[in-house]
Amino acid sequence: MRAIVKILRFMLKVLLMPVQALLTLLFMAVHYLSGILIFVCSVVGLICILGGVVDLLSAAPSGIALQVIIGGVIIAAVPRAISYWGENGIAMVKVVIKMI
Repeated sequence: MRAIVKILRFMLKVLLMPVQALLTLLFMAVHYLSGILIFVCSVVGLICILGGVVDLLSAAPSGIALQVIIGGVIIAAVPRAISYWGENGIAMVKVVIKMI
């Protein structure tokens, strides 16, 4: 009985090797693309935050400055969080497959 289980487990490991390779490629692609997206969104968020600060410091503030600052923080933070969750999700799937 144990020999059959070992043979089936070995066959399953062999069948899951391409899945591991695809997950590794997906992880690298997500990491690369998220790096570009994070950089772009950080620059846009920084511009929004600086615009909000300049509006707060101006002689006649428009009242939208705090909304612009909060929006800039959200624009800068959300892509970073999504990429973090995505990369960790792929890594957890790889760990589960490796445990088989």
